[in-house]
Amino acid sequence: MHRIAFSFFYIHLLKGFYQFPQAFLGITFGFSILMVFAFTQSQITFDAWLLFAANAFWVLAYDSHYGIVDSIDDKKIKVMSVPLTFGKSTMKIIGGCYLVTFILLVTIGSMSSYGVLYFVALFIAFLLAFINWQKSLLFDPKANFNAFISNNYVGFFIFVGFLSQS
Repeated sequence: MHRIAFSFFYIHLLKGFYQFPQAFLGITFGFSILMVFAFTQSQITFDAWLLFAANAFWVLAYDSHYGIVDSIDDKKIKVMSVPLTFGKSTMKIIGGCYLVTFILLVTIGSMSSYGVLYFVALFIAFLLAFINWQKSLLFDPKANFNAFISNNYVGFFIFVGFLSQS
């Protein structure tokens, strides 16, 4: 039920009035990170804020791939999205968001003295994101849908990196 309510809010309200609904989605998904830190550590540490920001930029990147897939329909029903707002510059936005994501994740690993496995896993995740971003540069909906889906693997390798440190 909550998913239906969120979908209604996201599609009908937010996309109707806000030019960057993918950013809202990233911030919304990231709040769980802050909540877990607050609950488990009774505070929200600097690392938590970095992870929150990395997550928000990552969601903005991968959901903008999906926004390209939806852009024809979004234009027809007159709702907004990052691809409709930025046009051909959207791919620069997506690439920049991936870059910020991984800079933040490397910063977290460096500040916390994480081991080599963390950085290897991040490198694999970065390569996957970069390769799929490159394949989607021509705004082909199928390539962007595949880039969106491949973020499951990007997330998996990020998870493996963090798991390797526990």
